[in-house]
This record gives sequence, C-alpha cells and structure tokens, in this order.
Amino acid sequence: MSEATITRKFKTYLKDLSKSHRVYSHKVSDRFSSGVPDYFVIINGYHLWIELKASGEKPRPIQNHTMARINEAGGRAVWFDDYDNLISFIESEVL
Repeated sequence: MSEATITRKFKTYLKDLSKSHRVYSHKVSDRFSSGVPDYFVIINGYHLWIELKASGEKPRPIQNHTMARINEAGGRAVWFDDYDNLISFIESEVL
C-alpha cells in the first residue's frame, strides 16, 4: 500500500474516531528540519508522533534519530508501513 493511501485512510480513521474520543491531529510539514515524524496526534490525552511509510519501506536514519530523541525525552514516536498495524496499535495501546 502506498504512503498516500495509508495517510488517506488514517485521516479518515482519525475523523471517525473524533466522534467518540477526544482527538487532535496535526500533519507536520517541516521543510526546514528533516526527520520530523509525519503526524503529531493526541487521543484522550495520549501524545503520539507517527511516521507513515509505504509498505516495505523503513524510516531514514535521520527519522530514526529524531524518533529516538522523542522517545528518550519521554514522548512516544512510532512508525508504520502497514495501515492495519497502525490501527491495531492505536486500539490496543492508546484507546
């Protein structure tokens, strides 16, 4: 599945989720600082940085470095190349 398809489905999921949960999401577009995850999401007070990749792709080294720094600071940064795994994570770890 392409990154664009995963992103589109994820945006729809968040919109639907916001009908029954407190949801804030922001598509991060930082053209001046590479490595920042694609989305910053808060669901019911749980803060999450999410990097989305096309199926079979992995984050670049700078993205891994940035996500590691977020996690070391006590935040939660994750990446997914599979839509179903992304939703399973949210439903088991966040909701």
